[in-house]
Amino acid sequence: MAAQGRPGGGRGGRPAAVRFSLPRSVGAWALYAAGVPHPLDPIFQALAQLRSDWPKRGWSWDSRLACVASNFEAEVIDKASAAVTRALPTVWSDRTMLEAPATIREIGERSGGVRAGQLIYTRAPVVHAVAYALWWPWGNGSTISLRVGIEADVDYAAKVCEIFGTEP
Repeated sequence: MAAQGRPGGGRGGRPAAVRFSLPRSVGAWALYAAGVPHPLDPIFQALAQLRSDWPKRGWSWDSRLACVASNFEAEVIDKASAAVTRALPTVWSDRTMLEAPATIREIGERSGGVRAGQLIYTRAPVVHAVAYALWWPWGNGSTISLRVGIEADVDYAAKVCEIFGTEP
């Protein structure tokens, strides 16, 4: 790390401000890999728990919606619902979307709208980032898709893929 500051201190005898910079090849993730807590750790931990509790294996990347996805059969619906609810306890449906925060409504609209039987699971935002899961039953009545992502100003796709063991 390179420290930068004015020689001889700052104004009025105070120490000069020191700025630290990382080489471009070292991203912010290097700090977190070195043990510095990431502000979104509560979200990352919740999503890791979701993956651990998930009754099916085999997550894949959904490039259309920029999130991870898993399809499962109705026979594990109770286990799947419990796993999602533990990680993302707030649930929005077609009947409650008008009351949802703008970010949640935008997620719903971007994914084609929330219809009867479809749900969006979320948790409280952390540093302007919202973890979400889209619960989308198929028309056949026996298959459901769950898509999981993080809505934020920063792209967390790589981190979500890391958590769920897949690649974009």
